[in-house]
Amino acid sequence: KIDMGRGGANGYPPFLSPFHVRSDFVDWPQVFSAAYDDFCQRVDQLEAALPDDYAPDNPLHAERYETLAAQLPMDPYAASDPAEFFAVASESFFVAPAPLANDYPEVYRLLARYYRQNPLTVSAHA
Repeated sequence: KIDMGRGGANGYPPFLSPFHVRSDFVDWPQVFSAAYDDFCQRVDQLEAALPDDYAPDNPLHAERYETLAAQLPMDPYAASDPAEFFAVASESFFVAPAPLANDYPEVYRLLARYYRQNPLTVSAHA
């Protein structure tokens, strides 16, 4: 929903002048586009490692998928489109920030500025 603040969702949420200095986000499109492209390639590699007759309802196939997906910093659904990448990256930022910060530090940096918090430091002290 955050991403829809300027109309349709596109992975580039509105910046609110009381909370955000626009110049802090000038690299948002480049950072998120590069990370999205990289993540899509990683998901494509994951899918290429699945059996040719992959069926999600097959327990062995599902287990293989889960093992491969666990190597990603966030749910493979983030590769659906740039808006979902932003949404899933935001969720990961709060729920499991370390993998996101490790694999996409610039995305993490921008989300920390956008949400005005650093879950890694909160998690470390909790």
